[in-house]
Amino acid sequence: MKATAAFLVVVSAALALALYNRATTPARSPLATPPPSATAPTPLATTAPTFAPEDVFRRAFWRHPTPGDQILHAERRETPDHAPGEIARWQWFVVVKPSPELLQTLRDPETFGLLPTRKPRLETSAEPAPAWFPDLATASGGELRQTPSGGLTIFYVATTNTLYATDTGQGFASALKPLVSR
Repeated sequence: MKATAAFLVVVSAALALALYNRATTPARSPLATPPPSATAPTPLATTAPTFAPEDVFRRAFWRHPTPGDQILHAERRETPDHAPGEIARWQWFVVVKPSPELLQTLRDPETFGLLPTRKPRLETSAEPAPAWFPDLATASGGELRQTPSGGLTIFYVATTNTLYATDTGQGFASALKPLVSR
């Protein structure tokens, strides 16, 4: 009997709180909702702002470049979302002469989940890679690794100690500040 009374008190308190919240929350006015647009929204254009290569490297590998990491090329592309400060898609490409520490980190499946592959799954809706980036679908003569989900992809050529890396994704607020927009 005591447990039933306690249960009823808790349920009553929760109901009273819900009623209070509803009573104090302003009602939505039908006039506050903008009328639907008669025109289709404009498609989002991808931009390739110029980010500092070190920032692209940091976002790509979740670490700062060491003195042993020589960045040759780095580009990050963002497609802005309709919400200010948000991006709908992002894509980056990096070419680096990696330090032994970076190679060890990338080869450790516990870090990024990169596994050896012969046929990478590449994003078909992504924009074409820059001219300085190889076609990873036909790349040969190196070590190719990719996450099982088909995201982060690296191609390492030991004879030239050159690492090519790319990834693409959706969402998030832009965490990088462009140096100059093109």
